[in-house]
Amino acid sequence: MNFLNWYRLFIVFMCILIGISVFFAAAEITLIITLLAMIMFVTLAAKLSRQSIESSIVIDNTAEVQSDINRYINNISIPIIMLDDQLRVIHYNHNALSLFSNLENNESHLSLIRATLNHNVVEIAREAASSIRELTLNNGVTVEMTAGKMYIDSFAMYCTVLSFQEITLLRKAQQARSDLVANASHELRTPVAAAKAIAETLEEGVDDELMRQDFQSRLVDEITRLESIIEGLLRLARLEAGTETMNVELLSPKELFEIAIERFNPLLKPLQKISLDSMAISKIYGDKEQILEVITNLLDNALRVTPENGKITLTTIDGNNEVRFGISDQGPGIALVDHERIFERFYSGDLSRTNASNSGLGLAIARNILNLLDGRIWVENNSGQGTMMCFTLPTTEKK
Repeated sequence: MNFLNWYRLFIVFMCILIGISVFFAAAEITLIITLLAMIMFVTLAAKLSRQSIESSIVIDNTAEVQSDINRYINNISIPIIMLDDQLRVIHYNHNALSLFSNLENNESHLSLIRATLNHNVVEIAREAASSIRELTLNNGVTVEMTAGKMYIDSFAMYCTVLSFQEITLLRKAQQARSDLVANASHELRTPVAAAKAIAETLEEGVDDELMRQDFQSRLVDEITRLESIIEGLLRLARLEAGTETMNVELLSPKELFEIAIERFNPLLKPLQKISLDSMAISKIYGDKEQILEVITNLLDNALRVTPENGKITLTTIDGNNEVRFGISDQGPGIALVDHERIFERFYSGDLSRTNASNSGLGLAIARNILNLLDGRIWVENNSGQGTMMCFTLPTTEKK
């Protein structure tokens, strides 16, 4: 019986005794009643004090245990969430907040699941046995989630402990390797098959001299293309690994464009022309040959899609601690859905811009070069016709 019930019983009993003493008007009875009341009051006060002390000890112990749990899980470098037997969040560490924004509201775990995870987590949390699953959160993050049950003495119940290991980058890297193998196999198969067919024809003998020379020329072209793909893959691997040496120096954007134009002038069609507009004043930091390779690749693509009487426009604009380079063509343009994917290796979504002799690695190499030089690259569609390939380079030296 709790203190409140004892107190109510005491009041009722006192009222009865006082009523009896008043009815009989006996001094002895009144004295006895008073003594009994004092004894009962002291007894109840002692009981209340003991209960208060015990409650205080329990509260202090619970708070200490919770503090220890918080301190322990906050020292763990991966997200940790603890759930009670009703699947409500009772503890989590700071790293969990990076995955779940609604933990601080102490929402039920089922609501949290609906907001952030898929239904598999509900099943995992309900299982008594340990379980490891790979899940993709609604925010696109891929995690490996481990769930297990453990009995917490201070809570007097079994709790579910969930830990999360983010593996988004790992899965992307694995997918990239898989795509590279598939794409490289596909791209290498074509020149190898063509070279083999030509070699077999020549082996059988070709009497016509002109035809034999044509076959030999085509064989050289296929071998050159094969060599270009292999060299491009090796170059891309070095860039992605960060082992490519960069000889950074202060450079003039205008001079870089002028060098590129001089190289391409002999390749222009009779009515094609390249013009320079809006020259930036600032100089940039970068590797001269690496930047020229980027410009050469972009300019080559622009010339291939620009009509015979068309114009390619080169621009540079001063920005905030950077210079923006632009190479505009008058070709068919690039679909919005391809704006990001064109920088992937071997991507050829827009066949109108694809050259059979191209290795399909130029834009991927260009992006990696610019990344190493603290630059960026992207594509914009011109308001009229064609495409502008844009990239930036810093005007301050990398620390």
